[in-house]
Amino acid sequence: MRLRPTDQPVSADQVGSQFKEKGMDMNIQKLGVEVKTEQQTLRELKAKAIDRQVQAKAAKAKAKAAKLDYKKVRAAAKNTKKLLMEAEEKVEQQRRVLAKAEKRLAKALSTLHGPPKVRAVPAVTPDVKPTPRPRPREALAPFALSAASPG
Repeated sequence: MRLRPTDQPVSADQVGSQFKEKGMDMNIQKLGVEVKTEQQTLRELKAKAIDRQVQAKAAKAKAKAAKLDYKKVRAAAKNTKKLLMEAEEKVEQQRRVLAKAEKRLAKALSTLHGPPKVRAVPAVTPDVKPTPRPRPREALAPFALSAASPG
């Protein structure tokens, strides 16, 4: 007997009898158990595939976040480098301004004071006597009384 697809449902006994007729001594119960184990294996594999997909999505999201962080860090480093160059340029400019100001100050001080002058010390001559300091009036008062009184 030949197996043909039919529109009518086939019972397990008919299938078993077909196998027996072919010389195949298969137990329908063993086939049912194998089908169930294969279905269980298929469900487990589907669950593992779903888990792997979830892991792959998580890894992809993590990689994307890491890439964005890397871009942010690079942008921050670039901005820092730019600010550093601007600061160094400003310091150099201020150094030049300070040097010019020091030059102008030195020039102004030299023109203000002029070249150093040598002062001549007057020579003391032996025939010139120093003039005495004038005395205060109170110090002269006792002498004035003694000169006025007859004595």
